[in-house]
Amino acid sequence: MHLIVDPPDVETAHRITEEVERRLEERFNPVRILIHRDTRDAGNERGLSR
Repeated sequence: MHLIVDPPDVETAHRITEEVERRLEERFNPVRILIHRDTRDAGNERGLSR
């Protein structure tokens, strides 16, 4: 999963990702989750949108 975020800092991006992972695990457990964080600019370069 690619997660494109636009937080004010890296720490916030990590907190957002951890919360998404927690909710996915809570809903779909057992599950293996790998989320790749991208900045908005990196996502746009890859053709990914929000």
